[in-house]
Amino acid sequence: MAHGQSRDRNTGEAVGTTGGSSPEGPRLGMGLVVFIGGALGTWLRWVLGGIAAPIGGFHPGTFLANMLACTGYAFLTSYLAARTDIARQRRDYTGRALGMGLCGGLSTISTMVVEVIQDVMEGHILGSFVYLLSSFILALALAAVMAELGQTAAGRRPHGTSAGESR
Repeated sequence: MAHGQSRDRNTGEAVGTTGGSSPEGPRLGMGLVVFIGGALGTWLRWVLGGIAAPIGGFHPGTFLANMLACTGYAFLTSYLAARTDIARQRRDYTGRALGMGLCGGLSTISTMVVEVIQDVMEGHILGSFVYLLSSFILALALAAVMAELGQTAAGRRPHGTSAGESR
């Protein structure tokens, strides 16, 4: 192990030797999985954007895309963090491909803000307010639930106990 490197406390692997970058710079493979995941997420967002027309300042397609991305990312992050039995490199690549790539391409705060501004300018103030507020409140609630479900799916009980332990 090189001077100054540390080890992952769960797996014992040297930190910085797997994952997204090396001392020489970013790895092409990691960039490729993020790119592919991002392309799929962006395509899915485009598909969802066309499912229904805006309803008085509420945009169902963008809303659904953001909620799916939020729930998917919360579950994935929690699950992968708890699954220390999976090799770190596999967790890193999976997290980047599905989290940063797919969920990142699927979610879109910038589109939501543009939609809200345009709708407010068109007089849909109440609908825009409901859209904006419900997006943030539901996203936070879904993230909390999905993070717990990710831990449970990984074989851990919420609040740090594993499946075989009891308090």
